[in-house]
Order: sequence, then C-alpha cells, then structure tokens
Amino acid sequence: MNHSILLQQAQDEFKRWFDGRNNATYHGKSVPDIIVAFAKEYASKETEGLRVLLAVCYAGGNLYSDDGELQDNRLPTIDFKRDSVETIKEKMTERMMAEIQDSGTTI
Repeated sequence: MNHSILLQQAQDEFKRWFDGRNNATYHGKSVPDIIVAFAKEYASKETEGLRVLLAVCYAGGNLYSDDGELQDNRLPTIDFKRDSVETIKEKMTERMMAEIQDSGTTI
C-alpha cells in the first residue's frame, strides 16, 4: 500500500470538499493541510512502531540498536529504519533463499 498516494488522494478530497466553503482556515492554515499534516504524523509514528516490532522479531539478538539504530548486519544488511518496505522484503527473501540453498532443500 502506497501511503503517499493515499495521503495525496485524501488531501485532494479535502480540498475539493472545502472549496466554496469560505476556504476554511485554522490559525492561518487551510483545514485540509492541517488534516493531511496530522495524518502524515500519525502514519509516521505508526510505521515507526511497526518497523521497531519487525526489527526486534526478525533480527532478535542480531539487532544493532545503539544510538537509535535498527540494523541487522547479517548479509545482506537490513536497515529497518532507512530501507524501504520493498527493500526490506527483498533482503529478507534473499536471506531465506540463501538459507534454503545452504540447507540443500529444494523448493
């Protein structure tokens, strides 16, 4: 799910809804922009929490978390804080395939 596309769609909908309604503002900012900013902040905090949970569950004792980092430095290195979700998925798949290959199991 691409959150940036969803946020853009929400922003467009709010702007359409508020058009013609005296361009509603709150403390000098448009209401749609305030709502979108709140949604981005909420989504960011929720995503951050899920990334921490994934890092702890997946990396376990291999998790490097000093100074706020969230890295599993086994190869390929996964940076749960900075890698995109797609990149994390690709690296996890690469590791799984290597483990399967090393075990001699066929798929």
